[in-house]
Amino acid sequence: MKNLIRCFKKSIFASAGIFLSTIVVCVFIWIRNLGNSFYIPLIATGLMFLIGICSGIILGNVISSSENSRLLSILHVDLDPERFVRKYECVPNKASKAQRAIAISYLADGYSAMGQQDKALQTLSSDFSDRKGNEVLSLRCLYHNNRCHYMLLKRDVEAARKEIINFWKVLETTKKENEALYKNMKEAYLFYRNWLNYYEGKAVDTIMLSRKIQTVPFLIRRMEMQYLLAMTYERDGRKKDAYNAFNAIVEKGGKLFIAKDAASHLAKCYKK
Repeated sequence: MKNLIRCFKKSIFASAGIFLSTIVVCVFIWIRNLGNSFYIPLIATGLMFLIGICSGIILGNVISSSENSRLLSILHVDLDPERFVRKYECVPNKASKAQRAIAISYLADGYSAMGQQDKALQTLSSDFSDRKGNEVLSLRCLYHNNRCHYMLLKRDVEAARKEIINFWKVLETTKKENEALYKNMKEAYLFYRNWLNYYEGKAVDTIMLSRKIQTVPFLIRRMEMQYLLAMTYERDGRKKDAYNAFNAIVEKGGKLFIAKDAASHLAKCYKK
């Protein structure tokens, strides 16, 4: 993510260092050219300022993107949502308008991974506009995607059902305007439909879920698919498969709330 320079001290200091160095060099240029024609140091300092400003912004963006990725890895690699939230909760308020909704979404995911679904829902931003006031379709998709996600984890079946319908309506618009975004978001929609099917006592596509678990890049989503599989296996009387799925979540789920829930469920229902 770009335009997050002011969100991290390292990127602020790096940019400030470049800007101060540029000023020093410009002063030196004027001192060196005392007595020469006025236009020579003027052109030199103008070019130096341009180079310095561009360099400061580029370096700041590189460092801020690195810092943002480092914090996100706490959630998605270390699977430690509480530590992620502590470190990331100040970022959205400092982010530029162009990046704020996305940063808020990341923070909401942290609350959700902790098991605080109401807090996650309250955190989401319903502002889908860019700096010019135009709607950004990808932000609207992200918003409805996250609401479906959190409501299903909350087990609010009626609210989730309505939100999944809303999500599909947005996807129909997306299909006409952005095919790549539609295909990406449709994967999430199908997952949510299966999740809702479980709550409604309908068939869940366990074959599809089992295949997706092998390819989905995000560990949290992988654990959630595993969680849905475990609950479905248990409901359908496949106790051994359910036990193995719950156990995999406990072993690989880090500090996610579903890992704690799976451990509690194993202790309660699968005593040996």
